[in-house]
Amino acid sequence: MHCKHCGSGVEPNASFCPKCGTRLPDIINPNTNMQPKVGCLAQLIYAVIIFIFICVALAIIALALPWMLLIGFAVIGLTMFIFFFS
Repeated sequence: MHCKHCGSGVEPNASFCPKCGTRLPDIINPNTNMQPKVGCLAQLIYAVIIFIFICVALAIIALALPWMLLIGFAVIGLTMFIFFFS
């Protein structure tokens, strides 16, 4: 490896040129693992599962709400009918 400023030879893992003192760019090791950490992936999976659970719960409530209102009004109407005509 050579210094880009003065052209002298430098060690592969050196941070500065020994001749001119110019800071050398960091070399990325191609053997490093670029995948996300397991903890981050687990948190993402949990967040997706919770999001899906909330969406399903809201869908069930949205589908059941009209029926609950209908049954509630029917019970109220039946109670009033019994109360007034008994």
